Amino acid sequence: MILLTLSLLLASEEIPSAALDACNRARALWETRTQAGLEESLELFEQAARIAPELAAAHAGIADAASLLALYGYAPASVALPKARAAAERAIALDPTLGTAHASLGLARYLGEWDWRSAEDSFRRAIALEPDYAPGHHWFAMMLMVTARYEEALGEIEKAIALEPDSALYQTKRGTILLAAGRVEDAEKHLRQVVSRFPDFSMARRELGRIEIQNGHLEQALEYLDSREPDRGLALARLGRDREARSVLATLGRSPVDAAVVHAGLGEVEEALEELESAFVARDPSLVYFRTRTGLSLLRSEPRFREIETRMGLPPSSGLRFAVRFDPKLGDEALDGRLLLLISNDPSNEPRFQIVDGPATQIAFGMDVDGWKPGEEAIFDAGVLGYPLDSLADIPKGAYRVQALLHKYETFRRADGHVVKLPMDRGEGQQWNRAPGNLLSEPKVMDVDPASAATLRVALDRALPAIED
Repeated sequence: MILLTLSLLLASEEIPSAALDACNRARALWETRTQAGLEESLELFEQAARIAPELAAAHAGIADAASLLALYGYAPASVALPKARAAAERAIALDPTLGTAHASLGLARYLGEWDWRSAEDSFRRAIALEPDYAPGHHWFAMMLMVTARYEEALGEIEKAIALEPDSALYQTKRGTILLAAGRVEDAEKHLRQVVSRFPDFSMARRELGRIEIQNGHLEQALEYLDSREPDRGLALARLGRDREARSVLATLGRSPVDAAVVHAGLGEVEEALEELESAFVARDPSLVYFRTRTGLSLLRSEPRFREIETRMGLPPSSGLRFAVRFDPKLGDEALDGRLLLLISNDPSNEPRFQIVDGPATQIAFGMDVDGWKPGEEAIFDAGVLGYPLDSLADIPKGAYRVQALLHKYETFRRADGHVVKLPMDRGEGQQWNRAPGNLLSEPKVMDVDPASAATLRVALDRALPAIED
């Protein structure tokens, strides 16, 4: 169970015990993820807020319960998600240092408003304030997956797992992200381990069933999918058992996205697209995951599918990728830092010296790496944000000089127990492109075509030397 924050506990002498008790019972019920549990959780959080109106944690709890009720289709999204945002903002107004409240706002923003940048800002603020809050890492991971930033998503979900290693939910979501990233074998191996460890956890069984469908093992998929799962209807449709598939379709009442999955399985493309349009108009929060749903991948080439992606502000989920490899010859220590991919059409200097704050800048994309091991690859795809262009998809086709650089971070453990990772001055005056010890690649001319499905590879194979006296 998620405990109340330290700041709340320290102030507990001023908070009525009835409010604290309601919050704790509410959070335990919220963890069940069932309709009854979430509804009772919301009532208890609201009760706590009535008893202690200045209790920020109660308002954050209202936001969390309302968001999940909307996501799972247990409450109208048009009512629940605005309520979630208002409650999260109230919590932040009461206590701007409450990381859980910023995480709650991030969840409401990405589920209800599809405001990916603002949601990311909220999640990063939450993690900076409370890095040990596992749900913050989990929700951020799922948003990163939705926006096709799979490597970063895996990093965040692994942080949640490290904090709560016995969480069946977080273990399952790691498999979900691996599957979304196209790492089907890794996803299957991991999810089989999860199902073995948590045999009664239905979400893990459902995800494994989806993998069986993707692998063409339809009969095996049925063993993991119960009668309420739209993916069961998809498997039945692909087996040619249309009548049974339509029976599943008739039982679906929560989300048009679920109905779209079954229609797609039945070959009813127009009906599937109509359901997705309906979900868009209703701002159904489950639509954020439509690109990762098994069965809907066949619709990706449809103009209406792409239009929904564009209208939601989602970056392309496939296309050109850069794989940056940490060469093992540079050492055997895992590193943290900011990994930069630099792309330039100016041959006058290395790309690392051509990133400036102004119109003369060349192109840079960046991601955080945490515990990056020698020999591993980090993937830059269209979901990784850049400057001055937002996405790899926006780069004009052509020949460019490409360079990668890792700006290394050092770890500091504060007296309050928080861990902070920051780049330190190593005698270069905080210049990331000259800092001794930073890793980089030699500039390499590459043909860049954002419309292609190519993976271009770059290797960090040298370190910047120490500055001479």
